[in-house]
Amino acid sequence: MSFQSKVDLWFLAAFTVSGVGMLLGSLVAFRHPRGRLGGAALAAGGLIFLATIWRISAVQYAITEDGHLDSLGWPFDGRVTSLSQIHRIAESRDPRGSRAASLDRLRIDYGDGGLTFIAVEDEAAFLDAIASREPALQRTPTGLQRRRDSMR
Repeated sequence: MSFQSKVDLWFLAAFTVSGVGMLLGSLVAFRHPRGRLGGAALAAGGLIFLATIWRISAVQYAITEDGHLDSLGWPFDGRVTSLSQIHRIAESRDPRGSRAASLDRLRIDYGDGGLTFIAVEDEAAFLDAIASREPALQRTPTGLQRRRDSMR
C-alpha cells in the first residue's frame, strides 16, 4: 500500500522561482565576454532546482508486506523503518530538514532514539494503514502511540 507525499505550494513556488531565475540569469551571464562559466553554473543550478521539484513531487511512502515503511522515489528512496520499531507517530510542524517538502508533517519516533519527518497527502488513511499492520500501535487524536503493554 503506498501513499503520495505532500508538497506545499510555497515549496513548489520557491524552487520554481529560483530555478527559472537562475536560467534567466544564465542568459544574461552568457552575453558578457567572461560570463560563460558563471552562466553555465547558473543554468546547471536552475535545472537542478527544477528537477528537484519534479522528483520530490513523485515520492511515495509504501507500507510493505514484510512490515516496513519505505520511501519510493529519488532522492529519498529507501527503507525508513520497520513498523515494529515505531514508538510514536505525531503531527508536527517542525522545520528541520527531512524527507518532507511540506510543513504539515508526521514525526516518526522509532528504534533507540531514531527520528524522521515525512509528509503524506492523506494522513488519516496512512495512519490507519500503519495501525492495521501493527496492532501494538493505537490511534490517538494526533497520530499513533505504541501501547504500554507492548513496549519492547
